[in-house]
Amino acid sequence: MFRNMIMDRQTRIAETADLPAIRGILKDAFSQLVERLGFEPTPMHRDYAGLVEQNFVILAEDGAEVIGVAATIPREQHLYIDCLAVTPDRQRAGAGRHLLGAVETLASGLNYAHVRLHTAPRLDAPMSLYRSSGYCLSAYSGCGHTERVMFQKRIASALEISLAGMKISK
Repeated sequence: MFRNMIMDRQTRIAETADLPAIRGILKDAFSQLVERLGFEPTPMHRDYAGLVEQNFVILAEDGAEVIGVAATIPREQHLYIDCLAVTPDRQRAGAGRHLLGAVETLASGLNYAHVRLHTAPRLDAPMSLYRSSGYCLSAYSGCGHTERVMFQKRIASALEISLAGMKISK
């Protein structure tokens, strides 16, 4: 459905052939967090093939090299970002922000009004990225290694954008 949607010049919808690159990025990006978190984050072990087939995984590229991934899950009221990861040598160079923008474009096209995600409160870089990208803290849960903060961002859905452009006359 969204395979041909152009997100921007640095992002695209993942294809099945991208699964090895996706696994590599997740392993590289999240393995550096294991010591700090005290456990292996779930995305290191999750199989994203089904989401790739459904066109819910977005990649960031630098030329032909895949450098980042955002896996999303459609929920009833929002599009949920299950993971956002960028290869360690490319972090803090804008790829994560581009991926967030692409996810927001996808969510808008699916007529969602919100994008949600969670992260560990001990991870300063993601916390800073989400806040500076307009995401608001919406919930806090757990303790110890299960601590999570939930962020959400209100976006204009395609329907809202369409309705805003309509002129209603009497």
